[in-house]
Formats: sequence, C-alpha cells, structure tokens
Amino acid sequence: MRNIQPLRQGPRRPPWVMARWGEDLPFIPRYYNLKESTMSRKEPIMPQCQICQAQTPEDECHEHAGQVLCDDCYMDALNPAKSCDPWATYTASRLPDTILNPLQERIMALLKERGEVTPQDICSSLEIPAKDLEREFASLRHMQLTRAKQGPGGSKLLTTF
Repeated sequence: MRNIQPLRQGPRRPPWVMARWGEDLPFIPRYYNLKESTMSRKEPIMPQCQICQAQTPEDECHEHAGQVLCDDCYMDALNPAKSCDPWATYTASRLPDTILNPLQERIMALLKERGEVTPQDICSSLEIPAKDLEREFASLRHMQLTRAKQGPGGSKLLTTF
C-alpha cells in the first residue's frame, strides 16, 4: 500500500524560496540579503518617511493616507498648525504671563528689527525649516503678538501687532 501524505497547510512560499514540499524551511530574517548565495548579514531595512525622506525605525513609523510617515510628520498630518483658531486665541489672552521659547524670541526680535518680512526671509535668516516657522507663528498669533497680511503682488508678509 502506498504512503499518502496529506496536503501541506499554511501560507504559500515566496517565489525566491526553492524548497521541496517535504523539507522544512529555515527562518530567514529580513536583514539577510537573499540575492547572494552566501547569505551575508546586512543592516536592518529601515522605512523612509515619504514627506521628509528621513530613515525611521519601524516602531516610530505610522501609516496615514497611504503614506509611511515618521512621528513628526504624522503629528503634523493629524494636527496641522492653525493660525486662525478663536479658542486658542481666547485661551492665550486669558493667561497671566506670556512666556516665549527661544525660537519665538528670535522671530519676534527679527520682526521688530525689520518690520514686515516674508516667511522665506525669516526661514533663511534664522536657518529654520518652514514647518517650524508655521508652528511658532501660529503660537505667536494666538498670543496676539504677530499677524500676517497681504503684501504687494499677493505675497504673504508677517509683522507684529
């Protein structure tokens, strides 16, 4: 009588694994290079943020709207800075003291020195990214220390109150 083996259950093998049905497959971690015949160890593959292009560990990656994002970009995507927020302005006006962080103090000093300035000029003068300027400007706007207005040709100008 013939020995009949039951059909193998479980997930299908990836196409690069060449094994016969009766063999057990070794565990292959994802940091091995499968293209080489002598499985050499490589660095773990780290995902890349699709907004800032930074290499991010897997435990700090988030998926949002079909994109892989780092923690900072994910927080910006979920809660973008809003400079026109009536509740934030109301709350900030009820605080007894206005305490500025060092970057906000530098922005205020630049605005007092130059008057009306474009956001690009502030970013280049203070050597900060545009996202940081938007976030700090929104906080300063809520404290009613700065405002934005339309300049010649439809450009955006930042100034103090």
